[in-house]
Amino acid sequence: MPRTDDIVMRKRDGELALELWLCRYILGMRPDESPYAKVIIVLSILGMMLSACATAEELPGPIQRGDVLPQHAVRNMPVQRQCVTLNNAEALEQLRLSAEKGDTVSQRALGDMYRCGRGAEPDYAAAFRWYLPAAEKGDAVAQDALGGMYYQGRSVAQDYGEAAKWLRLAAEQGIAMSQRLLGRMHFRGEGVAEDYAEAFKWFRLAAGQGDALAQTMMGTQYRFGQGVLQDYTEALKWFRLAAEQEETFAQRAIGGAYYAGLGVVQDYAAAAKWLRLAGEKGNVASQKLLGKMSFKGQGVAQDFTEAFRWYRRAAGKGDSIAQGVIGELYYHGRGVAQDYVQAFKWFGLSAEQKNVASQHSLGEMNYRGLGVTQDYAEAAKWYRRAAEQGNAPSQIPLGSMYLQGQGVLQDYTEALKWFRLAAEHGDAFAQWSTGRFYHRGIGVAQNYVQAHKWLSLAKEGGNADARDDLRDVVAKMTPEQIEEAQRLAGEWRQTED
Repeated sequence: MPRTDDIVMRKRDGELALELWLCRYILGMRPDESPYAKVIIVLSILGMMLSACATAEELPGPIQRGDVLPQHAVRNMPVQRQCVTLNNAEALEQLRLSAEKGDTVSQRALGDMYRCGRGAEPDYAAAFRWYLPAAEKGDAVAQDALGGMYYQGRSVAQDYGEAAKWLRLAAEQGIAMSQRLLGRMHFRGEGVAEDYAEAFKWFRLAAGQGDALAQTMMGTQYRFGQGVLQDYTEALKWFRLAAEQEETFAQRAIGGAYYAGLGVVQDYAAAAKWLRLAGEKGNVASQKLLGKMSFKGQGVAQDFTEAFRWYRRAAGKGDSIAQGVIGELYYHGRGVAQDYVQAFKWFGLSAEQKNVASQHSLGEMNYRGLGVTQDYAEAAKWYRRAAEQGNAPSQIPLGSMYLQGQGVLQDYTEALKWFRLAAEHGDAFAQWSTGRFYHRGIGVAQNYVQAHKWLSLAKEGGNADARDDLRDVVAKMTPEQIEEAQRLAGEWRQTED
């Protein structure tokens, strides 16, 4: 939503007040200057006040346990203050004359005009040329602008070190945006050493001036204990301050805190309230969690249709997890009519982004011919992609396909490879299959010790067929071999614990 806290001329950033700028022109008139021109400048600047605004930018990424790392929360922070309007050509010429005579405020204002492309054609090189003398004379706003241009590589080669230099000068004069961006650079190690404590220092200064994005980062650092002792209650305090300014990520963070019970008593209803505020503004993480809550009936009435609606919004923005869930909802007909073709479509979108569960689902649908013509080779392809990411449910059918030669050339050694990988994950069927391979010497040299190990583990895991196979193997083993097999099984159990 529109905000006015980033207007170029504002006192709370330590900038010269707009009134002071007006006074400089009015009181500084010389007898040979046209009063009409001064009036134009005054009216244009007043127009600037009405048209200047900043649009809050959302910080991406969830804050709940197990989600995206907090580094992502600073990736899309605004780094350049918003533009102002000065469309009168005569007023612009007066600014140019004053700037050429060395007036610092005019030099900075002219830089703003060129950077914004209002009243003059957009020209970052010209903006840089006018900002530089003003910044060198200590103008904090010009220093802030130069820092932003170096950071973004606007008209100059991107140079984080030079950006940090100018931003620090502006930050030390109290410019909140510079303080926040300097905090971001220390947080991410851009042009300066990565230093969460230093980042916290600058974020705190900006947050103290009411900067909502800095307040959000304060909450994030308290939440994850970065540069400060972890404190969920303090994190929630800063998130609330930012949320009061409609900061989307902060609203998401508060919803996540209520959902997980971090710094506050767990309250699904309160979580839904805050998540809905962020979700309606397009926050993908909030939309996904609202979908989950609607599906499970957490804090809201269980409603599969509502779950579908929220997941669909997130999926529409390309989120692979949400796309996979939409596929599942179509597959099972939850909240929407069952439709294997649509399920296959959404699983495909998700799988192409390397979503393991969706890759497995594509393998299954190709294998069974659901929503697509049955194709064993295509099934093997998708099972393999998931299996290579460690997905045991895909490793088992892939092993079976190699065992039977479905969609791939029959290969007992390759079959054993995939069954054993799934066995290492604790799957009882895969453990039984692996034991049988070793017992019979299929795709591997016969090995009763390995056979005993895996068959005993499969039996413990509840595989009914393993009991008879284990009895057959024991009958062929020496006491020493049985003892060794039991030792190996014990070692495996310890790794699982």
